[in-house]
Amino acid sequence: MKRVVQNIFILLIAFNVSLLASTVVESTSPETVEVALNSFGTLGIIVVIALTSIVGAFFMKDDLTEAFK
Repeated sequence: MKRVVQNIFILLIAFNVSLLASTVVESTSPETVEVALNSFGTLGIIVVIALTSIVGAFFMKDDLTEAFK
């Protein structure tokens, strides 16, 4: 039974490596995300920056209070 499970894992790894190699060859150009800078795009970027700043400040609040003592 152990040998069968081992062979299954070896086959899965081989298929994944083959699939990964084919996707790397196909996508040689860098992929970017385009955000329209109209009012909604600019507002969305501002909201994302504000949310990440608030979340970062929340998780670092103990470190910041110790730094200012």
